[in-house]
Amino acid sequence: MRAQIQVMSDLFGFDRNETDLAAFPVTMLVSPALGRTCVVPDLGSLHPAKCRPENLVQTIADYDIAACFASPIVWERLSLYCTENNIRLSSIHSAFSGGAPIPGKLVKRVCDIIPNGTMLTPYGATEVTPITTIDAQEILSNTAALTASGHGICVGRPVPGLQVLIIPQYEGAIASLADITPLEQGQIGEIITQGPLVSERYHGRDEATRLAKIAATDSDTGKPRIWHRTGDTGYFDEQGRLWFCGRIRHIAYYNDQAFYSVQAEEIINAEADIWRSALVNVLVDDEPQLAIVLEPHSECRKSVSIERQQAILRLLQKYNFPVRFSFVYPKGLPVDRRHNSKIERPMLAEWAQKHLKHGVTLL
Repeated sequence: MRAQIQVMSDLFGFDRNETDLAAFPVTMLVSPALGRTCVVPDLGSLHPAKCRPENLVQTIADYDIAACFASPIVWERLSLYCTENNIRLSSIHSAFSGGAPIPGKLVKRVCDIIPNGTMLTPYGATEVTPITTIDAQEILSNTAALTASGHGICVGRPVPGLQVLIIPQYEGAIASLADITPLEQGQIGEIITQGPLVSERYHGRDEATRLAKIAATDSDTGKPRIWHRTGDTGYFDEQGRLWFCGRIRHIAYYNDQAFYSVQAEEIINAEADIWRSALVNVLVDDEPQLAIVLEPHSECRKSVSIERQQAILRLLQKYNFPVRFSFVYPKGLPVDRRHNSKIERPMLAEWAQKHLKHGVTLL
């Protein structure tokens, strides 16, 4: 954790005299370690998806909050509330989000309510955080448009001191880094990383350690090094930026070709009437087909008609995602309990399979 605190201090230049709001559990430890005051807000619910944004607005005003850490669903609710009520959070200069991908339209809305600040979206994992970081200016001026056309989500450049590689996808353990050849720029594979922020093992879980860690030797010093396998897919672009394409276990297949969840979903999530979506596989005559499950914004749910879903399917096909079926989920998509932001795609795949006859297709 000492290394993590040092990296965050170097990256973001935190002032010890400022106060943070931590609506994201792990960050409650970061602020005190940086010598800053940390306020834990009353969200009004144990579930971030049901948080009361008015509570957050009041807390930010009461404590003159300078930096705020929250999951995407909390930022969604807070930014919508502030937009609808013409509220600006002028004290905030840094808005951080983590736990799940965040669409460009949400980044824009958050920036609109913090006129004196910007949004930063570090990418990382429980075992190593942050791996990369990117700010709102680069997202809104450049990468959001690429995300909306199927490139995945740009999560920025590796933080100082970390090495990041893209390797071919392997199901089993990898004993040594010498056993594999990293992929070239532009090729999608598993994201692995090494450096002082990386945890070397799981306590009391030898098999998990064997599967997630790769042994290596430092070419300069000859000392042993441990690489962490994130289980995420991605690639590097020509500018050295890392693009996140989704979890390995969420890859969908059609005609023996892999389709990456986040690349497809973020095309649809950029649409004004859709909050989030999930790419899943369904079986038709024992053959895998692609399906998209939609969660419209609540005020748009009635307008996502059969014709609108067909337009969504055509949009996906425009960017070479041959999705056959579209479904509107009857409520909010199932998500993880911790962040209320990570979509439970296996559950949605089962649901879509059961409701296959109700799926919308192109004529």
